Amino acid sequence: MQPRRVGLSLPVGAIIDAKKELERARGPLSRCYAEQLNREPVEGDVTLDLSVDPLGMVTSVNQQAPPGFDGAFKGCLTMVAASLWFEAPVGGGPSRVVVTIHFVPEPTAPEPLRASSFDRIGTKKRRALEEGRRATR
Repeated sequence: MQPRRVGLSLPVGAIIDAKKELERARGPLSRCYAEQLNREPVEGDVTLDLSVDPLGMVTSVNQQAPPGFDGAFKGCLTMVAASLWFEAPVGGGPSRVVVTIHFVPEPTAPEPLRASSFDRIGTKKRRALEEGRRATR
C-alpha cells in the first residue's frame, strides 16, 4: 500500500523558509509512512514540534501521534525532522516550527477481472462439445 499524500499545515513563526524546507522533506516522510503501512495500516495526524537554534539547525524534535503508529515510524519521523536545516530565524534567536502532518493511505484499486485457468479449460471443453454436436447433425 502506498501513501496517497502527506499534507502539511504550517504555523511558521519567525522562520521564513519553513514551508519550503518541510516540502523538501515530503519524500522522506512519505517513505517513513510507506514502511509503516507495510507493517500495520494506520492513518491520522502527527504533530511535530521542532526547536530550531539561531543558525537554523533543528536541536530537538517532539511529536504527538495517535495510537497505532509504531516506534519505528516515530523514529523515522524524528530522524527526518532532525535532519532539516532552516534559514536562520529572523532576529537571530532560537525559534520553533510546529507542523501537523496528515497521513492517509492510497486507496487500492480492485484487481481487474481475469479468466482463471479453470474458466479457460471450461470454455475450451464447451466449444469442443458444441462443435461435436454440430458435426453429428
